[in-house]
Amino acid sequence: MVTVDDQPELLHIKEKYIDGGGNFWVAKESGKVVGTIGLMNAGNGVIILKKFFVYEPYRSFPHNLGRQLYAIFLDFAQKHNFREIILDTPRNTDRVYRFYEKAGFRKISQEKFPIIYDYLYRDSDFSY
Repeated sequence: MVTVDDQPELLHIKEKYIDGGGNFWVAKESGKVVGTIGLMNAGNGVIILKKFFVYEPYRSFPHNLGRQLYAIFLDFAQKHNFREIILDTPRNTDRVYRFYEKAGFRKISQEKFPIIYDYLYRDSDFSY
């Protein structure tokens, strides 16, 4: 299980995401958070997709919230001329990896990761 201690940038969303030229979206229903997705600007046209979480009842029909959040993310990226998306996600998310693979992401080793940034997951598989 991923906790706030594993992802300290969640305590500083404005500074770590928005102020740096990225964004962070939160989907709510009846005041409850049901999904999130973050875009962290790594510079030089490179962004990092982070914090892509969708509460299980909202993942498939009729909500398809994951697809909706990802479309918003891509639209923002295109409008701001980002040219490369890097994914940093923990290894324990097989279902999510199927989503990413369908979206065109491919796993790479940490040695081939094209940038260095704070808040990497300790057990990440990197894709872009």
